[in-house]
Amino acid sequence: MDKHESDIREVLPLMNVFRKDPVHHLDVVSKEWKYNYWWFAKEGLEPAEELFNTEEDMYEMKNLISDAKSKNALEAMRKRYDEQMALYKKNVVSYNGYAKYGELFDRNIPWRKKNFSRNKSGSDKSDKSDKKKKKKSKT
Repeated sequence: MDKHESDIREVLPLMNVFRKDPVHHLDVVSKEWKYNYWWFAKEGLEPAEELFNTEEDMYEMKNLISDAKSKNALEAMRKRYDEQMALYKKNVVSYNGYAKYGELFDRNIPWRKKNFSRNKSGSDKSDKSDKKKKKKSKT
């Protein structure tokens, strides 16, 4: 393959929403760095971040999230992640439950404030059960 002098994209978002919720995540990848945000915080897990220098560590074996030398790269990749999240929220389709990932993958919303109980239509299951309880109590 020919090496191109310019890149088509500066950053590429990669979303994984297959299988079960704990493995759903959004990555942002640049030529040199990969930033992952793992949003899930149940079943013994906590939200977590990962930062890899893919030019030096192509197998992503060393997480540089706490590495002082990578602080500038981390801040830049967080910014890119947040920009991609904003684009996602602005352009997401309203069907198949994709809108919920705009909230779930937002690293600036604390876990306790995320509405994880939403179903595919985007409505809250707990709201439905509360309405049923209120209806029964009135009868």
